Amino acid sequence: MIEKIFGWMKLSNEQHFGEYPDINSSESEFTDNSAYSINIPVQNIAENEDSNEKTIQEEIPIEDIIQDKITQEDIIQDEITQNESPQDGITQDENIQNEVLQDEIPKKEIIQDGIIQENIAQKDTIQDEEDEQPLYISKRKIILGIHIQFIDIAREIVNEQCIKPIPLMREFHLQKAGLDEILKQLHEANIIGQYNQILVTPFELEKFLDIYEPTLFNCQHTIFDKEIFLCMGEIIFDKGVDNVYDSMDEDEVLDYLTIMEKLNIISYNSKTNEYDIISSKEDFLNICECIPRSFSNEDYKAQEHDYQGKDFDNMTGLEFERYCGYILQKNSFSEIKITPASGDHGIDILAEKSGINYAFQCKCYTDNVGNEAVQQAHTGKCLYHMDIAVVITNRYFTQQAQEDAKQLGVKLWDRNKLLELINNTKES
Repeated sequence: MIEKIFGWMKLSNEQHFGEYPDINSSESEFTDNSAYSINIPVQNIAENEDSNEKTIQEEIPIEDIIQDKITQEDIIQDEITQNESPQDGITQDENIQNEVLQDEIPKKEIIQDGIIQENIAQKDTIQDEEDEQPLYISKRKIILGIHIQFIDIAREIVNEQCIKPIPLMREFHLQKAGLDEILKQLHEANIIGQYNQILVTPFELEKFLDIYEPTLFNCQHTIFDKEIFLCMGEIIFDKGVDNVYDSMDEDEVLDYLTIMEKLNIISYNSKTNEYDIISSKEDFLNICECIPRSFSNEDYKAQEHDYQGKDFDNMTGLEFERYCGYILQKNSFSEIKITPASGDHGIDILAEKSGINYAFQCKCYTDNVGNEAVQQAHTGKCLYHMDIAVVITNRYFTQQAQEDAKQLGVKLWDRNKLLELINNTKES
């Protein structure tokens, strides 16, 4: 077929222009050839085209023409079949209908839908920006009376939720003595606990920094408790300061009222010998929100599976405290509270049994316990106004500790007593 078409093209050109000029002919011969003149009449071109068509029809065999027609019909039939076959459940006719429906949707509705989608996108963007807002940061840079790097170290430790001495010393250019001083101050502020556990969240820390002073929560006759402080404030703002005088021991009430004076909630008027309220209740509640939960005694809540299969000799100090709370609970003690991990004055657990209030100090040691623990337990019992002080340990007590305990009335529960309590737990 291709050869025949090329044969036709050659024949056609010969009919139009005669023989091809010799490529070696002179320019004049090429120009003089009438077949290449640009002034060929239109009528002649049309006549030549008609003669070309006739020539094609005459020279191409009828079998080839029929075959070409059949091939073209097959191609057209395939295209029709593809258009009629469903694609994703939609026929060609349905596609056309959908296009017509889209054309019929008013432009106003399309614009409105676009506005709605844009508004949704804007809301999503605003929500993402709110989620990415930075944490509240206190504006305080230093606190008088404590280390100049106290705030920076506190933030680093709380944000990391761990204490890494060497990296801290390197980052803040501190020697060990300087870091130890700051850690002691963090312990006194209830930011870290007795066993260097982190007691506050980053948010609690920043709010706490707004109000904290080194001696703010120091009490001479009791242990500061946020819940008691909040209850006293509620009474003061609802009924007046006079109504809290009989709520607790007089010395304890005075300790809390002194803290409220430091926070500018109340003020003592020497002329009237009365306390004046100088703050709003809303401001008082805002101050309470700045006091971390670490200043509250925690109601003990333990699940039995927490301690199954655990060896108390390998527990950390904090784990041992909670384990002792679990053992006491299983031995009919009630009203069990875990004291703040810092500022507890030697008392780790408060509990009650048969109407008697107990103050426990828990010691998980590798050596025998000395008399210092006994003295701390005795002092803590007095501050918490409890009836009996007890030191409980996984080891035994030195001779000096036993003698001091006898003089001060402190009970000593050694390893044998602890195992006895554990056995009672298994039997119950």
